[in-house]
Amino acid sequence: MSKLQVTKTIFIKDDKFELDISKLSVDDFLRIEAYKQILSRNEYFKIATTFLSSAAMAANLTDMISVFRVMSPEIEKATAPKSFEELGLLDSKDLLKVYLKEVSPWYNDWIKEFNQPFEEKSDDDLEDEK
Repeated sequence: MSKLQVTKTIFIKDDKFELDISKLSVDDFLRIEAYKQILSRNEYFKIATTFLSSAAMAANLTDMISVFRVMSPEIEKATAPKSFEELGLLDSKDLLKVYLKEVSPWYNDWIKEFNQPFEEKSDDDLEDEK
């Protein structure tokens, strides 16, 4: 079984928000991925694989908005005037910093976990089976 944290608590402007991977449904996951395409105008792959710092920032902002919008809509309500897209670029800096430092590694570790086709057995497990 996974040793990853199920919940992730973050603080943004003294407000506490909790993201919970156990509450993420298949539909939620698909919505996160769909938002990436919508926000990037179906150019997400190109943006994410371009070696320009501006493209990396665009991909990171797209990821942040997609994950926060689905996993914790309260973040958008608390930090953006009307929506994340209307947030000033300079105002998004602190939010993006929290996302990249705390949420992205946690979320991506879970995505890797979900992508594991099977749990690898250790040498000790193989010995126990003999």
